Amino acid sequence: MKKNEITLTSTKVGAKNEQKKAFSGSTIKTAKVHVGESSYEENIAEESADITIGVFFDGTLNNKDNTEARLAYKKSDKRNPLSQQAQVYKDAIDNIEKDLRGSYENDLTNVARMEPAYQINHQGKILQDKVYIEGIGTTTYNADDEGGMGKGTGPTGILKKVEKGCIDTAQKVKDLLDTSETDKINTLQINVFGFSRGAAAARNFIYELNKKKGEVKKNVYVYNKEGKKRKKKIYYKNDFGKFRRSTKCQKYK
Repeated sequence: MKKNEITLTSTKVGAKNEQKKAFSGSTIKTAKVHVGESSYEENIAEESADITIGVFFDGTLNNKDNTEARLAYKKSDKRNPLSQQAQVYKDAIDNIEKDLRGSYENDLTNVARMEPAYQINHQGKILQDKVYIEGIGTTTYNADDEGGMGKGTGPTGILKKVEKGCIDTAQKVKDLLDTSETDKINTLQINVFGFSRGAAAARNFIYELNKKKGEVKKNVYVYNKEGKKRKKKIYYKNDFGKFRRSTKCQKYK
């Protein structure tokens, strides 16, 4: 047999010591194989960070801080001075009518319970933080808003909560980079959670994040009764009901 040639033989089933050459007359050659230690290095830009942000949108009349103020008041010993958090609820009882303090009386939602368990890390190149957006119709340590709780609109409505989510998330990313070892991002992951109308806000928030920067809305022209031509903007349709306006989230990218 010549050097570097391989001959294959086959044995017929049931036969003893009977072998036949397979591929008779053929020469099989193999490439040289170098065996040794191998290494793999992912192509990642030097001095860059992987950032993960968890964004939690609470539901209508759900506000973690307001609920915790009530819980702190209920647990306090009224014979001693109240804690700052418990005093917030006492002031709410004294100064806010009952119909406008539902966010204090409601219990914690699953979103509010998950948010404290979400881990944060501000060191190294794998960074993680979180953002909590209080529920529609509420502001922390204030009376509830009728327009927000009823229609989901106004300064405490869905779109304003989405815009607040954009602002707070962008600020978190900036803060993480300011305190990290680098000012460059390798990957940015946003995990979004929502409950009730907060789920609608979460969907719109994701939609806003995925819009291309500078994306232009469609313009059409309509005519009024006098026959005068005017321009009308057609806004992007979101995943929920009548809320079809954009939130200006792009300016925070």
